[in-house]
Amino acid sequence: MNRYRVLNINNKTVGEHRVIMERFLNRKLRSDEVVHHLNYIKSDNRIENLQVMSQKEHHSLKHHFIKEEKTKIIPKYMKTKEVAKRLNISMQSLTKILREGKMLHYKIDRNYLISESHLKKYLEEREAK
Repeated sequence: MNRYRVLNINNKTVGEHRVIMERFLNRKLRSDEVVHHLNYIKSDNRIENLQVMSQKEHHSLKHHFIKEEKTKIIPKYMKTKEVAKRLNISMQSLTKILREGKMLHYKIDRNYLISESHLKKYLEEREAK
């Protein structure tokens, strides 16, 4: 699943990525600052994957990415129908795999995308069993 990791600090739920960035910067983040995940994987909180930006910059970046995805899927990403076809399985089976978190995927404007590298990793794990 592509969800934010959260922490409970003083009975307040905060995003782990924000805490990591604050510690890295050695200061509190301003309310207008957003911590962006460069690879769009919300649970990947490695400092090299995080970038601080304004809400306006983040909004612009998000819409640019969605616009790019609508017009042309980046070659290293595939829609779920294509992945199901490559795996020679039904869409129902692929949906089950995604729900169980066995393959990382991204949701971009109502489309689910899977990267070539994550498909390869899934296939390797499946073959190893």
